[in-house]
Amino acid sequence: MRPTALFATFVILVFGTKSLAAQDLQLQVRVQSQNVQTTDRSVFEAMELSLQEFANNTKWSTRETDFVERLQGSLVFNITEYNLGSGNMTGTLQIKFSRPVFKSDYESNLLFFLDPDIQVTYVENSILEFSPQRHSSNLTSVVAFYAYLSLGLEAESFQAGSGKAFFDLASNVVANAQSANAGRGWTRFDGIKNRFWLIEDLQNPSNAPFLASWTDYHRKGLDKLHNPETQLAAKEAIKTAVMAWKPLYNKQPNLFLLQWAIDSKADELLSIFSGGPSVPVTDLVAFLQQLDATNASKYLNLGKQR
Repeated sequence: MRPTALFATFVILVFGTKSLAAQDLQLQVRVQSQNVQTTDRSVFEAMELSLQEFANNTKWSTRETDFVERLQGSLVFNITEYNLGSGNMTGTLQIKFSRPVFKSDYESNLLFFLDPDIQVTYVENSILEFSPQRHSSNLTSVVAFYAYLSLGLEAESFQAGSGKAFFDLASNVVANAQSANAGRGWTRFDGIKNRFWLIEDLQNPSNAPFLASWTDYHRKGLDKLHNPETQLAAKEAIKTAVMAWKPLYNKQPNLFLLQWAIDSKADELLSIFSGGPSVPVTDLVAFLQQLDATNASKYLNLGKQR
């Protein structure tokens, strides 16, 4: 996406209203296995197909959803170790979910995160099962966790407080996995960047300002950028929303919540403030350079017209 794309002519997509399916997700699933020493890749191909069908054909909520309203996303498994006899696999998972911006063909990242602790089991032709009441397998629990988490983030991006039910379901997946001793990534002791901390941070009352700002960022900000008459107010709302993270950062500089948030939104912020009405960004640049110190230099161009 070009830096000024958000301020180009926005394309209004016109869809039919007939519901083709009532599911919630439209995911692309990939299973990469280049680092596994084997000449037969059929199990990974079967896993990819089974996971995509499982994710996209499961009803994750009670809401009615047209096909075009499904939450878009991708899951890319990178398998680094595989035991042919047991079907056990280890690796990483790149997660990406996004939601459309009003009157635009642009999709805004809700979650962009690399999960480093994937330990799953898959046997070709096996049936993938999941129940919110119990832990069936790490494979389906991982997918369910990210489905609920991202549906919650999507809901919160439209209305404050509307993601709570999804976050509760994600938390329940974590609790069930802990009870089943399901392996790494599910507990507070498995590092500071994992599934446990993703949901723990979102549900911690002390971090409530984040979700409030999340709603404002999308509804008062992104969804108002389509109209030239509201672009200035929209950019100011986005800036205010991001600056609302600063007290959280000052209290906990290593708060994982803010780390995945800026990873998900950094490029978008650079694009937003590189065109359209000018907004003072000196304080925003300083904060982003603190928050994302590894990439501090790239924020030097934030606010400069291109």
